[in-house]
Amino acid sequence: MSGAWGEAIMHQPEHTTMRTGVGLLAALALVLAYVISVAPSADAATQHCTDHTTATKIEVDDDFVNPTTVSVTDTRTGDMMDVLVTITGASFSLESGDPDLTLDDATWCIKSATKAHDGTGTSGVSGSTNKKGVTQDISYLVLASVTTVDPTPVAACNTATSSGGQGVTTTVHELGTAGPTSFLFEWETLNQPDQLEVFYEGVKIHDTGLVGDNINDGTGSATVTVPAGTSTQVTVTVTGLEAGTVWDYVVNCPAGTVPAP
Repeated sequence: MSGAWGEAIMHQPEHTTMRTGVGLLAALALVLAYVISVAPSADAATQHCTDHTTATKIEVDDDFVNPTTVSVTDTRTGDMMDVLVTITGASFSLESGDPDLTLDDATWCIKSATKAHDGTGTSGVSGSTNKKGVTQDISYLVLASVTTVDPTPVAACNTATSSGGQGVTTTVHELGTAGPTSFLFEWETLNQPDQLEVFYEGVKIHDTGLVGDNINDGTGSATVTVPAGTSTQVTVTVTGLEAGTVWDYVVNCPAGTVPAP
């Protein structure tokens, strides 16, 4: 063909290609707009507490009462323990359900309104506020774990430790200095056999064996050598084998140290 008609046909594929390209771009733009509309926002990760396989979730609903008792892992011992949870409005607090243990720390997450945040400690406050700046009430608490304080008593050196009776009595003693050092260890187990052992950083550094009978009344002493280390404390365990046993001992302060108050 020739003339204007032929020339129009020759240019038709180029126009068609351009229209097709524009159509594809428009389609891609629609898809992108949809993806953006359904994609989670940057804040979505903080809208819900992360699930923990070992966590306990406490819902603040019509059945919730203060305090609520839950069972949570104690990171110090690895055992489960009872924890008393009190949630009042925008704040919460935790207490040990065991009178012999004290809570030192906890790992948790609280959800209030549309936000959630992680935290540590034995209490917390909602981090969500409304448009008027009012703190929002807690919807639920996820308690992952707690940490208790070691209940072993700590005594100052130069202080006498009296009988704990039959069984095993464990006491930590503050020396006031880290190893290497040494101290005088004195004991009296009277006429019933007891065993006294001294440990430093988990390693036994002295063992009296069973001492105490009708002949020597278990009176004794020894200079205990403490190896190099970072701890300023030693642990003494006394094992009383018989009912009615009576004993006492003294971990004297190393030379040049002052007893802790």
